[in-house]
Amino acid sequence: MQGFLSEADIFFNKAAEEGKNPVMISLELKGIRPYAARFGIEKGDRFLSDYISLIEKYFDKNLCFRYGDYSFLVCSLGEGV
Repeated sequence: MQGFLSEADIFFNKAAEEGKNPVMISLELKGIRPYAARFGIEKGDRFLSDYISLIEKYFDKNLCFRYGDYSFLVCSLGEGV
């Protein structure tokens, strides 16, 4: 978590200096346990892995943090979010 906090601090300070609108977004993946129970743990793990890849596709990997089983924080600029 320390790495994420350091990166987020740098990101927010730089954005503020540049007059940009930084945001922190909380993402919560719901329903994964029933999905895994229905389709199997392997498919549940694959779904979670694909979800994480999708987050990293649209947000800077250094500004993404998984803080719970299915909870994530991401930092971005407010434009277009």
